[in-house]
Amino acid sequence: MGRINNELNDRILSAELTASERQAVDFIINNVDNVVFLSASQVAELCKLSPTSITRVTQKLGYNKYSDFKKDIEELYREQIMPKDMFDSYLQSEIKSEIISQSLQRDYENLKIMEDNLDEDTLKAVAEHFSKAEKIFILGMFGSEIVAKSLDFYCWRLGKMHETFTGIGLSKKFTFSDVKPGDMVIAISSQRILKEIMESVEYANDNGVVTVAITDNYTNPLASKADYVLVAPVKGKVFDYTQTASLALVDILCNFIAGETQDIVRENLRESRVTKTDDLFCV
Repeated sequence: MGRINNELNDRILSAELTASERQAVDFIINNVDNVVFLSASQVAELCKLSPTSITRVTQKLGYNKYSDFKKDIEELYREQIMPKDMFDSYLQSEIKSEIISQSLQRDYENLKIMEDNLDEDTLKAVAEHFSKAEKIFILGMFGSEIVAKSLDFYCWRLGKMHETFTGIGLSKKFTFSDVKPGDMVIAISSQRILKEIMESVEYANDNGVVTVAITDNYTNPLASKADYVLVAPVKGKVFDYTQTASLALVDILCNFIAGETQDIVRENLRESRVTKTDDLFCV
C-alpha cells in the first residue's frame, strides 16, 4: 500500500472489510494520483464494484459519505506530490546512500509508464496538426518550464514559427497574444495543475485552437480540456518532480514530426545559422 497518513491508515486497518473491499481500498491508495480526479461512480467502475458498494466501503472506513473520504484522498494526493513532503520523506528513509540507483529507478519507471501509454495514432494526429499549424504556442510554468524550453528549441530546429510563455502572468500574456484558429497550443503541466495553464487552454478552446496537453495522467483537469493528451509521469523519488519522461516525450514527438516532414527539416537544418558559422566549433 502507498504512503498514507496515520489517521487514514488507522481507519483502513481497523475497518472490517471483505477481501474485495480491501482490494478496492488498496487500489485507490496505490493509484491516488488518478482516482483523485474521478467521481465515485468512476472509482467504483475501476475497482469493479457497484456505486452502492463503494459508498458502503467508505462508510465502513468511518466516513458518512464518499465526498468525506475523497477529501482525505485529496489531502493524501497533495502530501505525496508536494516537493517539501517528498524531501522530508526522503530524509527519513534509508535511500540517502542509494541516490544514484533510486533516482534512476524512478526515471525508469516513469519512462516505462510513458512508453505503455503512448499511442502512435495520437502522436501521428499531433504531428499532422503541428505540421499544418501556422504557429505553435508553448505554455509551461515552474518545473514544466524545462520541458517548454526543450520544445521551444526543437520548434526552432524544425523551422516552425512558435512562441513560448512561461512564469507568473502566463495566462494574461497568452490572451493578449495573436493566437487564432489554425494555430496549435501545447500546454505542459502535471500533478497540481496550474490554474494559469488551465485558463490558457480554455481560452484556446474558446477560440477554436487545437490544444495538446503534456501531463502525467489522463484523468486530471488539463487532460479533460485538451484535444490531445500525451502522458509522461513526473513522480520523484528523492526531493522533487523529475522531468525525464516529459523531456523524452518531447524528443519522441519532435522526432516523429521530423520524420513526417523530413524534406522541410533537411532544408531548415541546411540553412541553420549555427551550421553555417565556422567559428563556433573546435572542428
